[in-house]
Amino acid sequence: MKTLADLKRDIQVGTKIQCNGIEEASIREDFEGGDISNAPYGELHVVPLKEKLQGERTVTYKDTTGFYLNATPEDGKRGSFCNYPKASNLSYDGTIFTITERTKLDYVWQVRHYTIH
Repeated sequence: MKTLADLKRDIQVGTKIQCNGIEEASIREDFEGGDISNAPYGELHVVPLKEKLQGERTVTYKDTTGFYLNATPEDGKRGSFCNYPKASNLSYDGTIFTITERTKLDYVWQVRHYTIH
């Protein structure tokens, strides 16, 4: 396993990254209102990728907090921002990285899978 520092080194302007899939968890049915950020989540299920997330995207800019992805970097726009996760929420093997998003109470609510080309 590689680390967050390795991922930051491997992602450079011009790197191609592809989103392979997103899994999301829905709020459990037994949740009775209150602060939604503290809600318990159920099982993960695969979410269809939106059209703008499909295909390879190019890193157009990076800094210490994250990087920008754009499907058409020639248009001069930075694109969509993707922040680096906490190291504990990252799995990276050198080609594929997975970011796990958690709530304040440590419930997993989203998992995103990417490939670096």
